[in-house]
Amino acid sequence: EVSDYTEKLIKTGMSVRKGEIRFSPSKPPQGAAIATLYVDGTAVCVSNSYPYNLEWNSVAAPNGLHLIEIETVSVTDNTSSIEVRQVLTRN
Repeated sequence: EVSDYTEKLIKTGMSVRKGEIRFSPSKPPQGAAIATLYVDGTAVCVSNSYPYNLEWNSVAAPNGLHLIEIETVSVTDNTSSIEVRQVLTRN
């Protein structure tokens, strides 16, 4: 069952996703790096090879809004960044 809040998000044009969802950092770091995908605060995928494709199968997650964080850590210059996105699932 989908909440009223979720229905409002759908009506405002937020994209709805289901099943396998692939993410990549919008600005991949230079040199060697590690990218980690977090869904609602839990690490679900790690990649250490460019283009850092990170996948999440949303089927096991409850329908609704999920916080997605993509953390990249550059091994070359020891810098890191985090991108935050939201995904609405309806499986």
